[in-house]
Amino acid sequence: MSHVEEVNSRKLYKSARNTFNRKGLPDNFSTYYKERVEVIKESRELRKFWSKYQSDNFFAQGISYEDTSEAIDRYFKFLMKEERMEQDLNK
Repeated sequence: MSHVEEVNSRKLYKSARNTFNRKGLPDNFSTYYKERVEVIKESRELRKFWSKYQSDNFFAQGISYEDTSEAIDRYFKFLMKEERMEQDLNK
């Protein structure tokens, strides 16, 4: 029987926020989303990298690049939602 942990959305958001701040990335997630996520989805170079990654890592086999890029899209939509909620609380 596998054990799946419930994700604490605030901790996940704060972790992503801290990572963005530490790496000097845009101040808000929506800017990054607008600038990068569509590029990630369409990147031929990243598709090639994913294919190589799959061949080197058995656990990634069967996970398409499209599934991976859609997960990135959903993750950033989640982050943007959390960001809006935080901004509303700070008004």
